Amino acid sequence: MTHDEDSQETPVAPSRPTAQREVVKGPVDLEAIARRQREGWRIRSIEWEREGAPSRVLARAEVPYGLRPVEGSLGKELEDDPAEIEVLLEALVGITQDRPLSEIAERLNQRFSYQRNGSPWDQVALFELLPRLIEVGPDLLSSEQWAAFRKQRRAGALHSVAS
Repeated sequence: MTHDEDSQETPVAPSRPTAQREVVKGPVDLEAIARRQREGWRIRSIEWEREGAPSRVLARAEVPYGLRPVEGSLGKELEDDPAEIEVLLEALVGITQDRPLSEIAERLNQRFSYQRNGSPWDQVALFELLPRLIEVGPDLLSSEQWAAFRKQRRAGALHSVAS
C-alpha cells in the first residue's frame, strides 16, 4: 500500500464494549442465551437469589468500624461500639489538626488498644479507615460525643501545659 504525502489517515478510536442488563423473571430461556451468543454477546455476570434464604450471621470483619453486633441478634442488628467510636473521634481530631497519619497512629497506639486484628495502628490502617471516617464524620462532628470529646481533649491539653 502506498501513501501520498498529502493524505492523512484519520485515527479510528477503539470501539467500546456495549453492555445490556436484563432482568430475568421466570425460568432461564437457554435458546435466548444461545441466540444472544450467536449475535456476539457474552455473559458477563449472573446473580442468584432465592426466596426464604436463611440470613447469615455477619462476621466481625464485615461490621463497619465503630459498630458492633447487638448481643443476641446473631449479627443482624448493630450498635455503636464505644471503644471504636473513641478511636474514630481521636482520628478525626488528628485530621482536623492536619496531623500526619503516622502521628495519629502513634497517638492511637498510646491511648487505645490496637486494631480489631490485634495489630498496632499505622499509616496504612488509618488510610484504610478514611472511607469510614468520611461516612460517619459528619454525624460524629455534630454529635454530643464530639463536643464532650473536644472539651475533654482541651482540658487535657490545658492540664499538660500547666504541668
